[in-house]
Amino acid sequence: MGRTNEVGSQESTSFTVLEKGEIYFFFKPKVGVEKPHTGDDVQRMIFVLRPQVAEKGIEEKQSSDTGKEGQFEVEKKSVVEGHEKTGSDKSDAATEEEAKAEGDSTEEKSKETTGEEKDYSNKGDEDDTAKKENQDLEKVEIGEKHLFRYIVMGRKSLPDAAKGKSRPYWGFVELITSNPEDLKKMLSEGEYDTKTRGYRVNPAARPVGEGRYSIVRHHRDNKQTSIHLVYKLEHPGQHEKHGPQDAMNIETQASFVIQVKNPKQAEPLQPGSKRQAILPAYMLGKMGPKRFVPVDPPDLLNYEGVEFLLISARDELVDAEVDAELEISDSLSKEVRDLMDLVVSSKGHEKLTRPLFEGVWA
Repeated sequence: MGRTNEVGSQESTSFTVLEKGEIYFFFKPKVGVEKPHTGDDVQRMIFVLRPQVAEKGIEEKQSSDTGKEGQFEVEKKSVVEGHEKTGSDKSDAATEEEAKAEGDSTEEKSKETTGEEKDYSNKGDEDDTAKKENQDLEKVEIGEKHLFRYIVMGRKSLPDAAKGKSRPYWGFVELITSNPEDLKKMLSEGEYDTKTRGYRVNPAARPVGEGRYSIVRHHRDNKQTSIHLVYKLEHPGQHEKHGPQDAMNIETQASFVIQVKNPKQAEPLQPGSKRQAILPAYMLGKMGPKRFVPVDPPDLLNYEGVEFLLISARDELVDAEVDAELEISDSLSKEVRDLMDLVVSSKGHEKLTRPLFEGVWA
């Protein structure tokens, strides 16, 4: 999956596609905001990567028994086991005690099921961390098995590609999963109680863009190499409005240099954050003393807590990459709608998807 382009007589570029697939953009309104109208009403800006083709064919990810994916599976099993019980052998006292325990943990459970940020990583001493760095990994055959990366942007927007090179924008991987139902939990509306404000509703996410992406190894005159995340939207169309998209700098097509933070050599990009990515020992060894490294291989994004930087990189060479590698096929639309039907709550479905198909706030 390599290609060479020439721009004028001054410079040539070649690039190799490491991975490509589908990309989806979402935003979550702030709690209490029923009808968002501006970027100030946005609580979180999210994008999801769904790889479909990979240079290696197979990628590694953290074990499905760990992180939020593992926690969701535990919760699902608990619900199933609860339904299987008849309750006839429970005493009134036991039932009362369970109800109290459930009430005490309502706020914590709601955050788990609505996608609010929570640290599920196991904490321990240095020996425990070293053990996790050598944890069992899962191999995913890209294109044959689902893989979803749920990614949160720290500044609630992408870098402004129209301005060319910009200051880096940071983000982090919040969920890695092979189960689409986990995405539904993260994106759906949730309810919870607070001690100070009472009953609260965490709004459902709104889709604001979908299309194709590629992660590309980019060479310039064989002297400089960088890794780019490039994408091109199918929805909303070019002739639609782009209100929410403009507020979050989601252009119809764009390219960004993407680099991952070395968790051993740099402080968290969010001050005060306790988020800690646990990468395999061999990946940490390849990073060495560098604070930031290119996303090569893309497997680096398959671990919860990984932090990264996006840097706008719009130029003629990037445009050539986008045009060459991000062909939009007619078959994408049905797949996209199937996924949207799954991850977006059926309640008010048409309203929630207006930002995606009409380019207006909802």
